[in-house]
Formats: sequence, structure tokens, C-alpha cells
Amino acid sequence: MASLRLRFRETMRGRLRTTGPRPANLPFHFQVAVTAPSAKDWILGKPLPMEGTVFLKGFAKEAPLAGTLRIGLPLSRTLDYSFSFQGNGSLYRFFGQKIVYGRRFFSTMTTLRGRLFRDGELAGDAVLHFRWRDLPAFLWSFAF
Repeated sequence: MASLRLRFRETMRGRLRTTGPRPANLPFHFQVAVTAPSAKDWILGKPLPMEGTVFLKGFAKEAPLAGTLRIGLPLSRTLDYSFSFQGNGSLYRFFGQKIVYGRRFFSTMTTLRGRLFRDGELAGDAVLHFRWRDLPAFLWSFAF
């Protein structure tokens, strides 16, 4: 029996609050395509390959990114994002998490909090959101 693959696209938009002596609040967004080689991989919460592009004002303009997304649902309440990209001669790594609560399902499912590291050092904290106006494109991107 053939395994069921899943593929979808997601866009998250928000801001990054940089660390350092002169903190800044920078526009930050990314678009990714996520592929689950099988339904079993997704259901068991295995890290799923993710690729796409990232924009971080002053550092990366539609830079390619590669990483993983671990969808813990329905066995846990978390979605874990991890990706890396090159920008301004540095390696950046983003680690973020959505923690989904039943009573606040829509707000928690659409909010991603994370941290960005530049060459291993903390570069800033991010809060990104899935915009409801992106929902039709998100739903149309699903392929099995």
C-alpha cells in the first residue's frame, strides 16, 4: 500500500527585536514549503523537511532557508520550527515554537515565538503571526 504524503506552504510575518547596545524592531517574515514523506511521519511528530525563503530587514532579502518543522499535534500541543539561512556574511539559525491551547486555539495556532542566532550568538527574539487573509492560499497549497 502506498504511503500518503503531505505537502503545504505557510507564511509567517512579524518582527524581530534585536539584542545589543542599540536594539531595533525589524520586519521579519518567511515562507516555507513543508513535506511529510508519509502520514505516519506527521502523526508521530517526526521532523519534516522544510525549505523556503526568509526576509529580515537589513540582513536577508528573500534568502533561501532550509530546516524542519515538527508538528506535535495531536500527541502534544507544540509545533517546532528550526531553520538556517545566510545573510550579510553570517549564518543565522531560527528556533521557534507554537504552543497550542484548546481554549485559545486560533490565537495560539497562529502565533510563533522564537529566537534568532547569528553565528551562534543570540541576535534577537521574534514574534510572528499567520495572517487570516493568507488562509485561502494556505489551504490551496495542501497536496496529498
